[in-house]
Amino acid sequence: MRVAFIYAITHSDGRVRYIGQSVNPKKRFTWHKCCARGGWGSKSNARLYNLLKAMLRDGDEPGMFIVETTITDRSNIREVYWIKYYKTMGAELVNHTQGGGGTWGFKHSPETKLKIGKAHKGKLVRVETRERLSIARTGTTASEETKLKQAEANRGRYVSAETRRK
Repeated sequence: MRVAFIYAITHSDGRVRYIGQSVNPKKRFTWHKCCARGGWGSKSNARLYNLLKAMLRDGDEPGMFIVETTITDRSNIREVYWIKYYKTMGAELVNHTQGGGGTWGFKHSPETKLKIGKAHKGKLVRVETRERLSIARTGTTASEETKLKQAEANRGRYVSAETRRK
């Protein structure tokens, strides 16, 4: 098993502003600063990059320290723990999610949901994809709670005669 590190990025005054995980935190920290200087990197870390860019512009050199050493199998769980811990302690973290490698805990705004819905409107799903989805759902049954939610969502919906014939 590989060693993983949970690290914190701080202001020069020691305030913790970001918690992350990496098998090579020094390299990751350098990467974060390069992305901030260059104006590129993932949008999921935009808050961190904006913070680092402002700090570097103002001559405030960001710092980094290791919060915990763990193994890669547990690093997601530990990152979530430390983000929650520092937020509980009042730290103003710029982490976009609750941690754990991915977008767990992230919620789209209602405006973004509308944009995504409009972008997918009228999209056709390939036959192969429909078949795979059908196979994946074969043999499963919806819970009573789910059935009630579906019934409520469809209540009052008009179904054309053409659709009924299908």
